[in-house]
Amino acid sequence: MRKTGLIITYFLLFFSIFRVFLIPIGGMSKASTIAGALNILLALQVLFYSRLNINVFLLIAYAIVMVIPSFLGGLDSSEIIISFLETISPYLIITASTSIMFIKKIGITIPKLKKFIILVTLLLLLGHFLSLIGVPIPSLFKVPIATWGSDNTGSAMLQKIDGRISSFVGTSGPYSLSIAYLFISLSILYKNNKFLILFIGSVVQVLSFSRIGFSIILCYMFFYYFDIIKTLLNWKKRKLSKKNLFIFILVILAISYCIFYFWELIEYQIDRILYLFTFTNDVSNQVRVMRMNDAINQINETIFTPLTGSGTGSTARSIGGNQYESQIYKIFVEWGLIGSAIFLNWFLKTLKISGLKNSYFLDKSYLPLTITIFFNLYVIQAFTSAPVVSSISIVLLTNTISNNSFNKINKNKLLENR
Repeated sequence: MRKTGLIITYFLLFFSIFRVFLIPIGGMSKASTIAGALNILLALQVLFYSRLNINVFLLIAYAIVMVIPSFLGGLDSSEIIISFLETISPYLIITASTSIMFIKKIGITIPKLKKFIILVTLLLLLGHFLSLIGVPIPSLFKVPIATWGSDNTGSAMLQKIDGRISSFVGTSGPYSLSIAYLFISLSILYKNNKFLILFIGSVVQVLSFSRIGFSIILCYMFFYYFDIIKTLLNWKKRKLSKKNLFIFILVILAISYCIFYFWELIEYQIDRILYLFTFTNDVSNQVRVMRMNDAINQINETIFTPLTGSGTGSTARSIGGNQYESQIYKIFVEWGLIGSAIFLNWFLKTLKISGLKNSYFLDKSYLPLTITIFFNLYVIQAFTSAPVVSSISIVLLTNTISNNSFNKINKNKLLENR
């Protein structure tokens, strides 16, 4: 009974994904703040129920030391505390997702996790569908479908949409990323239907009018199916069994259906996706690079060197800090080369634990998932968005649980590695 209460509490804290439902509590301007507070509470729960491993301990220790520049920078105590918690919380949440000890204490099992992920996914897809048919859903702020060419299509459906799909997340980017990671989680849980789930996720991304989520799923699929892609490209080795032929026909029929009913929308989105790869012409790419360049200026303007950084929380949203678009650049600004190296060590070790089927070898999802999340962190700042942190945590939690039966042998070996 006690563990049931812990599981409910743990999953309720992931309510930060549904920021639209937080609007009645604190209004439009406070919904994101409340979601961030839920993430901090989730991190505190991790501290209470889990023993910190050496990698996250080093990260937190360095973060505490690097609070000193924040004092010298003129921030008051409350700002320093809030910005510190904002910076550290994601690392604790993600670490917990790969902690066998934490998962055992909370009592999360695969059946319970499946129910939770399916429920969250269906709720977000409901919000997506309502947006597509023109039902007005509150949003924290609306993002236009594109800064160019928004009038290039006469689709009646498109005319009903006044911005990119944000569902119940409240903004388009976090929704696109959240639903991408949820579909990846489902594909890990239901391995026999992995390609079909990822294909459906890709269609959802195309109809969300946001390209970053589509890029995340595409990145994961490319590296997961890399060997198959190589085989398919090699005509001499290509062989289709009856089972594969049946799946191939089903996929062709599904694609044909989508093309027939959503051709204008798909054509429009494909044009936008292709335009993304004309790097210098795309406005979003130009803005992203400009914001990343601002990170270099920030380093040069501080009294601290690129070796140590400008201080923990100096770029936090809570104090109006610059986000620099990229999480990797934010880490470099705050913690310099030393902190970036500690982060990279934590990142690789954390995802390695998630990818261990036992103490001896990694599962097939390890490399694709590692590359996908790192790609996400490089092109988009992710740890300041509560829904994105929660979604990354869910996919790592899924991968960890699916790779471990938690028998006594595996438990002891995994705890030794931590």
